[in-house]
Amino acid sequence: MKLFIKIIENNPIFNLTRKKVLISIIFSFFSIKDKINFKQLERYWDYCDKIYRNHFEKFFDFLNFNKELIMKHSSSQRVIAFGPSYIPKSGKYTSGCGKYWWLC
Repeated sequence: MKLFIKIIENNPIFNLTRKKVLISIIFSFFSIKDKINFKQLERYWDYCDKIYRNHFEKFFDFLNFNKELIMKHSSSQRVIAFGPSYIPKSGKYTSGCGKYWWLC
């Protein structure tokens, strides 16, 4: 969390309100265990749902943000993993592993 806050606060393209809203959104993703929608954000944080809706309508380059985060704070060796949730991965569907959870 500290890393995310540091990157958001040091980014000059965001104004102060945008920085606060982004930080509250990220905190809510880690703290709310129910379904997250604008009404939930309003219930748990300081802003009304209209503010969250307006900020979600604005463009945010998540790809470059994540790339910057990874490049600055990881080693030179990186791995990209893809685990689609719609493919069954246990039981008779796991190729070569039988009906048990195994590391394949």
